[in-house]
Order: sequence, then C-alpha cells, then structure tokens
Amino acid sequence: MAAGEYKLAVGRATGCAYAHVRLEAEEAPDGIFSVDAEAVEPWWREAAVVGVRYAADKCRKPGAFRVSFTWIRTTHVDTNQMAVIFAAYHAACEAFGIPPDERVRLRPDWVYEFPK
Repeated sequence: MAAGEYKLAVGRATGCAYAHVRLEAEEAPDGIFSVDAEAVEPWWREAAVVGVRYAADKCRKPGAFRVSFTWIRTTHVDTNQMAVIFAAYHAACEAFGIPPDERVRLRPDWVYEFPK
C-alpha cells in the first residue's frame, strides 16, 4: 500500500486557496478501480473522487487501484471544490508513483488548469 499526501496552501493579495489531502492506494488484484471517500465530509466527496479519477486516467499504468481517503482538511473560507480536486490529484499521483503533470496548475488569476 502506498500513501499520497498533498497540501495546497496559497496566499495572494487577491485571495487564498487551501486543501490538504491524505489517501492510500493499493493495486486491486480483481482489476476493479475503486475509490472509498467515506472518511471525507460529504460536501467534498465528489471533488475528492474526481481528482483521483483524473490522476488514474492520466497515469496509464496497467492494473487497477483501490484508493481510500484517510482525511481531507479544509477551511470554511479558503477551500472550494477545485482546490480539493487539485490536492486529491496530486496526492493520488504520489500514491500511484507517477509524477504529476506540470500543466496541472493553479494560475495567478485563480484558474485551475487540468489539460485533457
């Protein structure tokens, strides 16, 4: 089992972004990709799963994974769905053992980029 963790903590004069994600991934012997987000607050679950699935689509490794979230830390003010997707993507890349795509980024104008 491999762990992945990523903290997005950006502060600029025009605002802040924060999301801290920890998850674990292991290869699934049954070949079925699954994500368990029960440890995540309901408001953030869908975003967390989207980030992991984006990473899985990009990694192109053979086999499937079982991914489970350990926790996600957020704030009421500085966290949004995109911040969670971004942090989950980076944590999943670490757990999958792949480098994150450097084109996945948070631009200075607060636009999150996720290339196809």
